[in-house]
Amino acid sequence: MASSRHVDAFVRRLEDEIAREVHGRNRVALAYSGGLASTLIAMIARKRCVLDCIVAGVDGSPDILAAKAAKAHLDYRVEYVILSRANPHTRCAVSSGIGAASPR
Repeated sequence: MASSRHVDAFVRRLEDEIAREVHGRNRVALAYSGGLASTLIAMIARKRCVLDCIVAGVDGSPDILAAKAAKAHLDYRVEYVILSRANPHTRCAVSSGIGAASPR
């Protein structure tokens, strides 16, 4: 098991890398699944910029369900891109009403 010192070093490196990625951007979009990794990245990034979490999947898919559950507890801005089961390359609906992310 990792020591507290190693965990602290990992978190510092992660925060530094995310800060470097979002530096100079007013708004950032994150491909979001509602899982542990994307939620951790969202938590760190939203301290530094306006963050739009975007999740895509068919209605009822694990990513959509996990993102909805995470949003309910964490109050993140989440845009759901619901794909068609018949043709997953076709977008059926987008729900949220947030704006597009600004380029660097």
